[in-house]
Amino acid sequence: MFAKNGQKKGSSCIKITVCSLGDQSPFFYKCISKCIDKHCLNYDGLEFRMKYPRPFYLDLLRWTCGDDCNYECMWQTVNGFEERGYRIPQFFGKWPFIRFLGMQEPASTIFSLVNLYAHVRMMIRMQTELRPDTPLKWLWLGYGVVSCHAWIWSAIFHSRDLPFTEMMDYSCAYSIVLTSCYTMLMRILRKFWKLNLVITFLFLTFFLDHVRYIMQGGFDYSYNMKVNVATGLLTVICWLLWSFWNCRKLQYVWKIRAYVILVALTTSLELWDLPPLFWTFDCHAIWHLSTAPLHVLFYSFIIDDCKYLRNEDMKYEKFQEIE
Repeated sequence: MFAKNGQKKGSSCIKITVCSLGDQSPFFYKCISKCIDKHCLNYDGLEFRMKYPRPFYLDLLRWTCGDDCNYECMWQTVNGFEERGYRIPQFFGKWPFIRFLGMQEPASTIFSLVNLYAHVRMMIRMQTELRPDTPLKWLWLGYGVVSCHAWIWSAIFHSRDLPFTEMMDYSCAYSIVLTSCYTMLMRILRKFWKLNLVITFLFLTFFLDHVRYIMQGGFDYSYNMKVNVATGLLTVICWLLWSFWNCRKLQYVWKIRAYVILVALTTSLELWDLPPLFWTFDCHAIWHLSTAPLHVLFYSFIIDDCKYLRNEDMKYEKFQEIE
């Protein structure tokens, strides 16, 4: 039989993907075997036995004969489970989704692009409202670039779940989490430039080591989750402490406080593992949708904070001239 990436599988699912109730069912096994024999040139499932016209986007997104057999047999298995009154099964660790224009998870793909748009839109606004010499403007633009890169890979991964796209999605997702923590420290400790150099080196080294670790020999989901949660919690705690410390001095800090709290709340959607509504909208997709408007709030804080820092620097320069 075949994994979600169309590769041939043996009796164990451990090295290739996660086994689930649906893909372990005898019905699914028999369906895959018949489909391969009937439609695929070889048992590797890479080519069709007979060439026939099909939408170009399936070829563009590398849907092989084995992938098509996986998809068709998945729905036949789902129908079989429903007819018998069984609960909806997962396949290779995922709920069944209706394929749309070749996209395996269309809602998550589209909502990832919505997040990308939000970042681009707010980066343009930041460029428009902030002068070139504004303190830390370069830092937040860098954060925006990292975020845009990650959301592009998120859209690619949810379009086609392949080993390479999975690795890129997970590593780029962590790049946002780590960059959020890094930019937070750079803002809070911006006057300690020597310390910032050390932090920059440590963060860059840790990220490269993290990517190397998760890519060697197989993806360690548990380790990756723990690192993401730990980094995210550190960022949330530090931002909250900083915002409460400066709440009287800086009227706009409520924005960063609201942002980190809302991010923490929306992330809780990942704890829910329910079948997708209309075979399209699952909790993960809804989580992606919920994060898009939060970017507007975050960049609004960035713009206000950068303007404040510039005014403070100008006051300091005038004071130095008077002295």
